[in-house]
Amino acid sequence: MNYPIASPTINGSEIAIIGMAGRFPGAKNVEEFWQNLQSGVESISFFSDEELLSSGIEKAVLSDPNYVKARAVLEDVELFDASFFGFNPREAEVSDPQQRLFLESAWQAIENAGYNSETYEKSIGVYAGTSINSYFFNLYSNQNLINSVDSFQLLIGSDKDFLTTRVSYKLNLTGPSYTVQTACSTSLVAVHLACQSLLNGECDMALAGGVSISASRKAGYFYKDGAIGSPDGHCRAFDAKAQGTVSGEGVGIVVLKRLEDALADGDSIHAVIKGSAINNDGSFKVSYTAPRIDTQAKVIRTAQVVAEVEPETITYIEAHGTGTSLGDPIEIAALTQAFRSSTEKKGFCAIGSVKTNIGHLDAAAGVTGLIKTVLALKHQKIPPSLHFEQPNPQIDFANSPFYVNTILSEWKTNGTPRRAGVSSFGIGGTNAHVILEEAPAIETSATSRPWQLLLLSAKTSTALETATTNLTTHLQQHPDLNLADVAYTQSVGRRAFDHRRMVVSQDINDAVKALSIIDPQRVFTHYQQPSNRPVVFMFSGQGTQYVNMGRELYQSQPIFTQAVDNCCELLKPHLGLDLRHVLYPNEAQKDRATEQLQQTFVAQPALFSIEYALAQLWMAWGVHPETMIGHSIGEYVAATLAGVFSLEDALALVAKRGRLMQQLSTGEMLSVQLPEQEVQPLLGTEMSLAATNGPAYCVVSGPTGAIERLHQKLQEKGIGCRKLHTSHAFHSQMMEPILEPFSHSLQKVTLNPPKIPFVSNVSGTWITAAEATHPKYWVKHLRQTVRFSSGIAELIKTHERILLEIGPGRTLSTFAKQHHVDDLVVLTSIRHPQEQHSDVAFLLNTLGRLWLFGVKVDWSGFYANEQRHHIPLPTYPFERQRYWIERQKQELLGELQPRPTATQLWKYLVEAGKVQACASITSIDEQTYLANKQSLDNLCTAYINLALSNNGAFSNSNDQYSLEELFERYHIIPRYQQLLCRWLDVLVQQGHLQQKDDLYTNLVPCSTDYLNALVEEVKIRWVDRPHILNLVTECGENLPSVLCGEQEPLGLYFSAAEKTAGSSKPELFLDTYFKAIIRASMEQVVKLLPPDVNLRILEIGGGQGIVTTELLTVLPPKQTKYTFTDVGGWFLNRAQEKFSAYPFVEYRFLDIQKPPTEQGYSNHSVDVVVAVNVLHVTQNMGETLEHVRSLLAPGGFLLLWEITEPQLEFDITDGLLMNPVEDKGRSRGNPFLSKEQWQQALQEHGFVEVAVLSNTEAFEHHVFVAQASASADFSAPTAFTTLVEPKDADQIRQVSLDKKSDIANWFYIPSWKRSMPPQPLKSAVETTQSDCWLVFVDECGLGETMVKRLANSGQDVITVKVGEQFSSQKELSYTINPRQRDDYDALLQELRAQGKVPKTIVHLWSVTQDSHAESAIESLDKAEALGFYSLLFLAQALGENNQTDSVEIGIVSNNMQEVTGSEVLCPEKALVLGPVKVIPQEYPNITCRSIDVVIPAKQSRQEDQLIEALQGELITQTSDQVIAYRGTHRWVQDFQPVRLEGGSFEKTRLREQGLYLITGGLGGVGLALAEYLAQTVQAKLVLIGRSPFPDRDEWSQWLSTHDQHDSVSLKIQKLQALEALGAQIMVVSADVANLEQMSVVLKQVNHQFGQIHGVIHAAGVYGGGMIQLTTKEAAASALAPKVRGTRVLETVFKDTELDFFVMCSSLSSFQGTPGMMDYTAENAFLDAFAHYSASQNGTFTKSINWDRWNSIGMAAAVEARHKEITGEDLTAGMTYEEGIEAFRRILHNSTVPQLIVSTQDFLTKIQPKKSVKSLEEQLALVSRAKSTHKRPNLANAYVAPRNEVERTLVDIWQQLLGIELLGIHDNFFELGGDSLFATQLVSQLCKTFQIELPYKNFFDSPTVAELAEVIVQKLAQQTDDEALAQALADIEQLSEDEVLTILALEN
Repeated sequence: MNYPIASPTINGSEIAIIGMAGRFPGAKNVEEFWQNLQSGVESISFFSDEELLSSGIEKAVLSDPNYVKARAVLEDVELFDASFFGFNPREAEVSDPQQRLFLESAWQAIENAGYNSETYEKSIGVYAGTSINSYFFNLYSNQNLINSVDSFQLLIGSDKDFLTTRVSYKLNLTGPSYTVQTACSTSLVAVHLACQSLLNGECDMALAGGVSISASRKAGYFYKDGAIGSPDGHCRAFDAKAQGTVSGEGVGIVVLKRLEDALADGDSIHAVIKGSAINNDGSFKVSYTAPRIDTQAKVIRTAQVVAEVEPETITYIEAHGTGTSLGDPIEIAALTQAFRSSTEKKGFCAIGSVKTNIGHLDAAAGVTGLIKTVLALKHQKIPPSLHFEQPNPQIDFANSPFYVNTILSEWKTNGTPRRAGVSSFGIGGTNAHVILEEAPAIETSATSRPWQLLLLSAKTSTALETATTNLTTHLQQHPDLNLADVAYTQSVGRRAFDHRRMVVSQDINDAVKALSIIDPQRVFTHYQQPSNRPVVFMFSGQGTQYVNMGRELYQSQPIFTQAVDNCCELLKPHLGLDLRHVLYPNEAQKDRATEQLQQTFVAQPALFSIEYALAQLWMAWGVHPETMIGHSIGEYVAATLAGVFSLEDALALVAKRGRLMQQLSTGEMLSVQLPEQEVQPLLGTEMSLAATNGPAYCVVSGPTGAIERLHQKLQEKGIGCRKLHTSHAFHSQMMEPILEPFSHSLQKVTLNPPKIPFVSNVSGTWITAAEATHPKYWVKHLRQTVRFSSGIAELIKTHERILLEIGPGRTLSTFAKQHHVDDLVVLTSIRHPQEQHSDVAFLLNTLGRLWLFGVKVDWSGFYANEQRHHIPLPTYPFERQRYWIERQKQELLGELQPRPTATQLWKYLVEAGKVQACASITSIDEQTYLANKQSLDNLCTAYINLALSNNGAFSNSNDQYSLEELFERYHIIPRYQQLLCRWLDVLVQQGHLQQKDDLYTNLVPCSTDYLNALVEEVKIRWVDRPHILNLVTECGENLPSVLCGEQEPLGLYFSAAEKTAGSSKPELFLDTYFKAIIRASMEQVVKLLPPDVNLRILEIGGGQGIVTTELLTVLPPKQTKYTFTDVGGWFLNRAQEKFSAYPFVEYRFLDIQKPPTEQGYSNHSVDVVVAVNVLHVTQNMGETLEHVRSLLAPGGFLLLWEITEPQLEFDITDGLLMNPVEDKGRSRGNPFLSKEQWQQALQEHGFVEVAVLSNTEAFEHHVFVAQASASADFSAPTAFTTLVEPKDADQIRQVSLDKKSDIANWFYIPSWKRSMPPQPLKSAVETTQSDCWLVFVDECGLGETMVKRLANSGQDVITVKVGEQFSSQKELSYTINPRQRDDYDALLQELRAQGKVPKTIVHLWSVTQDSHAESAIESLDKAEALGFYSLLFLAQALGENNQTDSVEIGIVSNNMQEVTGSEVLCPEKALVLGPVKVIPQEYPNITCRSIDVVIPAKQSRQEDQLIEALQGELITQTSDQVIAYRGTHRWVQDFQPVRLEGGSFEKTRLREQGLYLITGGLGGVGLALAEYLAQTVQAKLVLIGRSPFPDRDEWSQWLSTHDQHDSVSLKIQKLQALEALGAQIMVVSADVANLEQMSVVLKQVNHQFGQIHGVIHAAGVYGGGMIQLTTKEAAASALAPKVRGTRVLETVFKDTELDFFVMCSSLSSFQGTPGMMDYTAENAFLDAFAHYSASQNGTFTKSINWDRWNSIGMAAAVEARHKEITGEDLTAGMTYEEGIEAFRRILHNSTVPQLIVSTQDFLTKIQPKKSVKSLEEQLALVSRAKSTHKRPNLANAYVAPRNEVERTLVDIWQQLLGIELLGIHDNFFELGGDSLFATQLVSQLCKTFQIELPYKNFFDSPTVAELAEVIVQKLAQQTDDEALAQALADIEQLSEDEVLTILALEN
């Protein structure tokens, strides 16, 4: 072979071509392109009529003689690796395929050049052009698609402008980026511009090229005489028969660099551009499209001049060569003119045109010719130009310099470098010419390490496998490659993705061998989620050293060598020897060196030097420590790296330390395998604890005798212990003599604070600056225990950390691993002395492992001392899928065209699915998949074998068993008997078992070693999917206990999930394949669907949303309703989290084994049903398919993805969760139907069309689509015809709940509106069946009158009056003590015993004489007892007595509501509004309403009317909760918006330096309002709080002794800030509900400040707690501040004329909140008190119903609780500034006693949220937003549910608590449960199990096991009671004779 000749002249303007990429007709890459060129292959496609017709070409066109059925087509342009480049499917589909192809090729070109654009530090430019985007017509013909895609996104994906900039964006290229458009010459002009940009310094590397793709995949063209198109599809450039060319497709890119840079950087240079030029023809020519001789000649000559080469030295021209009768002669004439300027030689220059091979590639034509020529230069051969026979008669080749090269020719040279010219001329006249020269000779690569680290990575596991195969093949084909250059290019020239693989190899053959078999001992693979994991350096301690440690590193790694040399030189004066002679002696000195290295004064400096040098090497390679830890002497290395010591000082100290230790008396050290607490009692007075190295691994140090005695003692007890090879008793009291002299040495050293954090040996935690810089620390460090174990425990609190041992051996790594932390990565740097490995190979393995785990390596540092080359290697193996929008068929276009029918949609769906299936199957490696699956199947078979063996079956090889004998003898529960049949068949098929007739025998058992080997094989093959292996092993190991029913398999799933929690689960490529088919199919339907059609899709058993993700991205949001269903709330929760971005999805429960209509679904209401591997789980397939068919509208589609062959992995995992199948079509434990069985089953159950879309049998899965019959239900609309409906009420409601921007619109006042009274009594009660009424009779006679009325109408009425205790006065008449909780229980138990369960309860105890209306503090108890507490106890009793039937409670009161303004109010009665609002929210079966009345005169017409109205209220269904009667008029509570404008106010209620008292003054809202008063009027503030608070003179001391974030400290700082604003502050600790305390406070304030001007009552207790658990004491405590406190304030200020009295109430007055009945009640009281006070004395009293103040006061707790329950932040509350502004407006601009502040529309906000969902669905909705957590650490072990009752309970609890794995002995409250849902849960359980379950049982038995036991007992008891009742009924029917006969038989 002739080697390149160096160019004799280098002028500095040369550009090197260092990389190439391209795809051309008939060639997928540049290599194939060259093979075709040199073989003279014409890559023009000639189409059959059938192909053209299927492409939409009209038949009439095909018969036209001028229609040429040819084009040069590029294969697979529909495919694209969208996910690789971060495109979503829709974005990929609407992007011009030219952009997509160019992007992929750009990536390949840069990689071909050996660069990684992410790490290349200089700028890279992009210069390219594209042909017209004909694909846009495909998009535009799909109007639905156009409407659903953002127009700007469409523009970016379609326009030429974005070709290059999109590449720059996706590849992070920062050089110039612009698109070139000069028609046919585009890409060669782009090359010229790129060269100029490089020479101008605008960039340092450039991509240049072009792309041309047509959207018409199979189409010809019309020949026209004189036009550019050839009449026969062949291009005959320069031939006499030439009549034109043929269009073609392709993409080509070259990577360019300045030649001097390329040589310096070690690039592979394919050729050199010596010069280039461009110009334009102008107008002096025949026409715009015609060529021009002189301008073509000029551009050619200009390029030659720029290149400084003579035409005579150019021996090949790649011509534009279109093969036209006009163009060819002009081009040769122009070339001749240019060459004749300096030579008259003839026939010396070959000429050719690539267009004869592949046609005219338009915008890509120029770069294609360039690449062809570069390849010819590189291979030193000129390929033939095709179809040349006789020259064009207008071309005089004989007298020109040129000849047409028609055969593959050797490109000979006479000593001048081979040179060529490339021309490209564009229509419109832009001409380009480039002069090329062969690449110069380059220096060979320098020597390198003896071993090389090869890296591979990819974005998916399958791509990684392909990349491995590609590289292995390439190395096999190129055995002469330099392995170091391969490793270098793979490191610096490839981006690191998440799926990674590494191998350390010695040469090419070694690498090929390891990679070919994926040797698990050498090839390591790991999936690493994106992260830069922090590294911890662990520096070894004494005892690990050995002679020649790191010797090979010293010989081959300059950085390591330099560091060791430096340390040894610095140590010479301290040691008196050259340490290198000890570390690396010759063979004769080895024994002496070994002896020396055992001496402490040598060992410690030696270890320091090696570890320091290793650290320098690691850091030079980019591995820097985030933190560090050292063991004893190792901590000195850590401190030196951290900057505490200088290197010189550190070495001096280490040498001094070692010499001092050497002088001490000898002692011994003993390692003991016990934890520290067990070692300490063994020490006595002589020995010390030297180190705690692990949780149960300590070292004891002391005198030889004492250590020997301990050694013997421990051995006698069988406790592991071992003497260490040390000369002294380090870290013991024997070190004390040297402490003082060592301290003196430390005094001379400068100590600096550490710059890198490290963990202290002394404390076992992070060293402080004070410790590190104090000599005493280092003295203690020498003497005290090395707390290495504590240090590791501290470090591994951050789970992502990687521990890297820096030092010889693996001692510290062993210690670290004893902490048994999952996924802990611990690595070592230098081999153990007993390991016979290369030091370099060992270290490179560790470096590779660090890279595998995500550590960023500085490869430039790694190769800093080598001269390496970037070489071409296989580029990234894109995994392309089909993203292609077909041009819409014309019959479906236009508004006048009919809508597509279901039949038409079916046709296009099937076609699209099959096209996708064929397109993507090419990217699938079936062989790898099948090999991997076989390994997994082998493992599953082994587990089945072992399960039978471990159960004792076939222990005697001669034993024969029938199925029944196996079931009976080995206790196989019925659930698994079918499955066992299947397993026996498998064992027989695999040769593990023999079958004779129906008997089984001769099981060949599997050994444990065999099983372990299979596990290891699967681990390697499935390395990126550890969750699969974890599940298989977890289930496989437990098969024996599962088969016998001893273990529930669901627990195994959770256990396996825990092992891989947090790790990613990359997708199987078979999943990718099948998902793409379903997506493409559904997408075709979407494209054809009119925009006003509602697309209704239902997914059955959505599970983890495998296919949901694919579908949602292509569905039009405005017209889709997607129902995601599953049988479990857990999956629904996860789905809503995962798909929260898709508002058109709803989440519902569906068990497809049951009729959907019974589950709330309508018949024939869905257009498409999707089911992914779920239908086979059902027990009866026929019934299941009927249920599926019932969901589908006539003509609707079922998209079905199902496993179609038995699967062993399924058998031992998912199969364990299945119930036995019932239908005959499936048997012997195989739930799967074959492809043929599915087709038959679907056709037998109402599906008229069935198609199989997938086209491979390898995966044993298939995608089916079936169309439902259209005649099933003529009343239902046909599929795909239902129109989109307008927004529903929920959407409108959501809009109205947005936060209002104008504060003026936040205000509302309560009001009343007239309402229609209910139906009169006579027409209501009299037609109602007899029900039971319970009436709490009042003292005014209203109740007595009502009772009589009810009794007269035939109702059962029980009366209850106030008494001292529970007693029965007469039949159906009782007394109870309102204050005694037990009396209510007794009452309801008595009524239940009598069968008198009330349906309606009338509570009249808040009806009192008007004389009681003016309440004071003394009357509070009675009002609370008769109202609030009575209702509390009543609700509790109803709950405790399992009152689960519907109950209506009417609470009647008087003097409570201000309706007309004339009422005499009793505000305490308003406390009943708390129970009214909250009881129905906690007890779903109870309805409450409040009815306030005015008592009419006795026996008056008004009384009759009122009684009639009240009874009508209580038997009428209404949503009204708060009602009032005034006379005969019925009023309901309403709310009116009012505007409170802002701005300044002329009159203000605040006085400058006024005195204001704020209760709850140290709370959030209280302090906020205090700050407002301080800012505005520099007020004097009296802040009242219940909790003790430091006195004013103690504040400074408190702040100095407490954390600044302490709650008290924060309040002190706030108060100091208020004082800085000019306020005077008095903080008083007092209970606002205590009259005596408040009286004292008032006197104190009056004495110090004078009279108080205003009061803000902001005190309050959050209270809370479910009604069922609330005690009277807790409620009283919650009510006191606001209720009693308000009355106390009223009393103490009765003689004071206040400017204002403002009370802080809440919106909860009107909304109520579960768990907050007391809080709701107390705020309702404040509202009523404001009206009462205003009516009594006309004072400025205000109750403000505040919305939530964000993160202030009680709201902070509410927000935290809300986030805990829902996982979301609360929104729409008020900021501090907004709250203050609202307060300011109310204070200065309102005239009513009560103002509501709501940031949202208040009327919408308080509307009851009705729901028909089951409780389980409600729980699921609550828990969906919660993140799912692992089971907390509990005292009890996890035990899985054992039966159906326990499983049901566990499922509910897991949904509620958001815990993945919940055991039957886990305590509900320890798991974080509270009473929030307890009452509803119990109610649901009563319904679920049809039992009576007192609430007390739940709280007494708060574990699943205990509760299940209670439920089972009650079920059994209930069964016994029913049986007894039936028996008694039977006995009653016996005749006397029958009784006597039975008795006689018994006797």
